[in-house]
Amino acid sequence: KKLTDSQIEKIAKTIYSQFKGCFETILLKPEAYNKLYGDMSRQGKNLNDLLAWLHSKAIEAVNARQSVVDGALIDQFSKARKVERSLKTKLPMLNVIERTGAEQDIAVATASILSRYQFLQHHKEMSEHYGIAFPKGATSVIKTGREFIKTYSYKRLYEVAKLHFKTTAQLTQQDLLV
Repeated sequence: KKLTDSQIEKIAKTIYSQFKGCFETILLKPEAYNKLYGDMSRQGKNLNDLLAWLHSKAIEAVNARQSVVDGALIDQFSKARKVERSLKTKLPMLNVIERTGAEQDIAVATASILSRYQFLQHHKEMSEHYGIAFPKGATSVIKTGREFIKTYSYKRLYEVAKLHFKTTAQLTQQDLLV
């Protein structure tokens, strides 16, 4: 969390070149995220269920490629230990640990770096594709959302934004009519 974007890029490129096949990254672009989140919401599930599903898929992919996987360590995001429960059905022998502060472990820190790198790469591509400087955080989101709607219409907002977020709901009725 303390690394700059350029440090993230440099470290990620090193990881990608030196540790091929030792990790799995899943890039969930806004359009796919909105669809999956909507599907899960209709099933009575929430964001933590989506995160658990993504973590499980990545761990299953690494497990399928590696001859020996002793366990999986996950930075805990849910007290319900949803990743552990999900993996127990498919990989019952895998030792799964979910704990807060897990990013202090080099493997979890590495996963965070790769995840951030994927986000940064997609963010750059999205900004170039739409010709809009999308913010990386919550700052100026409403202003940028309005700019996107004005240029591309509200109907296409799902391509660039997580629709269930409270900030998306802050766009005014006038914005929605564009």
